[in-house]
Amino acid sequence: MHTYTYIHIHTHAHIYTYIHTHTNTHTYIVYVYTDSKITLDKLQNSKIHTYTIEEIRRQIIEMNKTSWEVTLCWVKAHAGILGNELTDTLAKKAATNESLTEDYKRIPKSVVKRELEEESVRKWQRNWTQNTKGSVTKEYFPNVEERLKMKLNLTQNYTAIVTGHGKIRAYLHRFKIIQEPTCPCGTAEQTTDHLIFECETITKERERLKTTALQNGSWPTNKKDLIRRHYRDFAKFINDFRQTKCRITTENKS
Repeated sequence: MHTYTYIHIHTHAHIYTYIHTHTNTHTYIVYVYTDSKITLDKLQNSKIHTYTIEEIRRQIIEMNKTSWEVTLCWVKAHAGILGNELTDTLAKKAATNESLTEDYKRIPKSVVKRELEEESVRKWQRNWTQNTKGSVTKEYFPNVEERLKMKLNLTQNYTAIVTGHGKIRAYLHRFKIIQEPTCPCGTAEQTTDHLIFECETITKERERLKTTALQNGSWPTNKKDLIRRHYRDFAKFINDFRQTKCRITTENKS
């Protein structure tokens, strides 16, 4: 009669630890569930020979030569599966607990730290995508990981443009801080889109940005490309129109 064990594992480090420490038990059929698809892909890739991956392969081969049967399975992360969610929580607690003795001596803490950071960014991205707030900013920065890698010079005007908040007349009018949302150019409400793409008063300031965008794309361009591909010209454009009568400014309510 077979004995079955079902175990949820978070990373390849934990897979190695579990297999390494359970080779002398009397459980014969083991299903190891992990949400780390990259680990399963590495195990199947014959070109990858890192220490931990090779040790997992060796241990499984050795165990399968006896009366063991080890099966590695992928399970979707953050899908409400109790065992996987619990494993995720415990793994994070263990990684930050300095008093715990390491079971996997050959795996640097930096690897665990990096994997936790990557998981945090993935979770941040899910929250950012699903959240209904920050819709203007999402048009510029849809990808959290890309934004974290960017080095941006954040000025007051730049922040106002990429958030739609601050001294934008339509925003101030929305909160009854000023009486009229109309842009000083007199053609439309002063929104961020109006300032970037339409306002006739800053046509000259916009021309350089428009010319650059047209060299390898189209105009109007999407907002994420204003950051990814045209950041310097976009930042200069925002800085330049501060000197015009369509500058971002406040007006006291009378």
